[in-house]
Amino acid sequence: MGFAIYEYKGTGEGNMEKDFFLYNASKARSATFINTREISGRFRLPKGRFVIVPSTFEPNSEGDFLVRVYSLKQATSQEVDEETGVVDLPKQPAPVDPNDPQTGKFREFFKKLTGDDMEVDAWELQEILNAAMQRDSNKVELKGSGFTLESCKSMVAMSDDDRSGKLGFEEFLELWRDIGTWKKVFKKYDKDGSGTFNAYELRSALRAVGYKLSQKTFGAMVLRYADKESQITFDNFIASAIKLKHMFTTFNENKSGNEAQFNLDKYLMIAMYS
Repeated sequence: MGFAIYEYKGTGEGNMEKDFFLYNASKARSATFINTREISGRFRLPKGRFVIVPSTFEPNSEGDFLVRVYSLKQATSQEVDEETGVVDLPKQPAPVDPNDPQTGKFREFFKKLTGDDMEVDAWELQEILNAAMQRDSNKVELKGSGFTLESCKSMVAMSDDDRSGKLGFEEFLELWRDIGTWKKVFKKYDKDGSGTFNAYELRSALRAVGYKLSQKTFGAMVLRYADKESQITFDNFIASAIKLKHMFTTFNENKSGNEAQFNLDKYLMIAMYS
């Protein structure tokens, strides 16, 4: 492992973007990056604010760091992080207009897919989404096996406002619009064209759709939705984005100030059916 020290002029709120490290040289750093569990260094720095950035020996490796700072003069420290919340929320699409010709055409399309009941369950949703994505000439975002049944069950659960276990036309249309938006975001922020997100690409994509997450919350999301190589597939990106939207909506519907309260039954229902 090793570490680098940069002069920092920020407030301590918000994550440090990639450009910061591209255009700012470190003021000090460990002598070398070596494969060991402990490393130390002694430095003389001018008065100011600095950030210590530890790193694992191998790239893309998980690691927990314990940082100890001994100073000859009084000094304070804090973690550079941001508060979980919504920022720059994209403009929401207009409510469904039943008299709009496009809505009418989509309704007819939906009826052909679902039959007279005009509802779709998770199994039908999986068939619809995978068929739709396979028709896309650029299939890079479907690296893997496409939408899994588990992801589709989660999509139904988190878009199923009436708790029927199925999506009606309006619920399906909202989900369809969201997937279309998130698909464009995925293509834009998959910088290396790999068909998956690394953690940096995922954080940038989430900010693009209006969400900022603290380090601990973001870390929990990566652990939940990443594969063995810490990569996020398109399928899992959609599942995580829908989950975020659902949890933010649920919180806002039940909040008082900056806190939300749930009784045990409601909490269990939200946690289980999502």
